[in-house]
Amino acid sequence: MFRLLAVFALVALPVHATEPSLYSGVVGASVLDSGVMVVASGPNAREETFEYVKRPDGGYSILNTITAANGSYRVNGRFDYDAQWNATSVHGIGVYNGEPVVIALQREPRRVAVTVTGKGKPTRSISVCDPTCLIDMAPSANPMFVMTRHYDFAAAGEQEFLWAGQDLIRPQALTDDHVFIVLKDEPKAKRNDGSELKMRHFFFLENIPQPNGQMFRLEFDIWTDLEHRPIAFRVRPPGSAAVGTVGMRKGFEEVRAQILPD
Repeated sequence: MFRLLAVFALVALPVHATEPSLYSGVVGASVLDSGVMVVASGPNAREETFEYVKRPDGGYSILNTITAANGSYRVNGRFDYDAQWNATSVHGIGVYNGEPVVIALQREPRRVAVTVTGKGKPTRSISVCDPTCLIDMAPSANPMFVMTRHYDFAAAGEQEFLWAGQDLIRPQALTDDHVFIVLKDEPKAKRNDGSELKMRHFFFLENIPQPNGQMFRLEFDIWTDLEHRPIAFRVRPPGSAAVGTVGMRKGFEEVRAQILPD
C-alpha cells in the first residue's frame, strides 16, 4: 500500500511534544516534536499539523497534514531523512483540480526522481540536485526548517542550499532551486507564562527558475528555538514593505508582536 500510510507506534511523548500523536504503528519510534503551524489570514490561510519522529533505524521523518482555511484542500505528506537529516525520500497525497494525486520523490545519486500518479498514466521527471539536496512539497512549511540543521554555525555567513520538489495542490515542479540563507540574529521573546524563549532568526532568498526562462524570487524569514523546533515564518516578494504571509506555531501567538512588530 502507499508508503505514506505505513505508520509508527509512538511511545510516551517527551517534553517537547505539544500535540497528540497523528500516527501509530511500529514500536521503537519516538516523537521529538509536534504542533500546528497556522497561517491565519490571506489567500494562503491554512493549518499544518506536524510531527517530528525519530525512527527505530536512527533516521527521522516529518509527518504533516495541511488543511486550507476555506476547505478547498486537505493534503498529507511524509518527509524521510537519514540520521544526519539528509533527505532520502518524500511521499504525499494531494489534489489537482479536485482529483487526488499521489506524489513520490526519491533521492538518487546527483538527482531526485519525481513521480506523480493520478487518474491517467503516471508522470516521471528528474531534477538534478547535487551534491546535497533538500526536498519539498508545497505548501508544506516544515521542510524549510530542516535547513537550520545543516547550517554551519562555525562558518557563519551566507550559505547555499539546493532544493527539489513538487506541489501538492497544483501540477508544478520545483527544480534547480537555489536558496541563500544567513543567520540574522538570535532574538529572545517573553512567553505568557513568564519564561523566556531564545530563538534563531534566519533570512533567506529563494530563486526558482520558471519555464519561460524568468526567475521567481521570494524572501523568507524563519524563527526556530535553539533545538531547531519551528516557531514562525514569513514570506514576501523581495524588497516588499508588506508584512507578507506569516505562519505562527499555535500556542506561541504572543511571540509574533515581539519578532514582527506592526
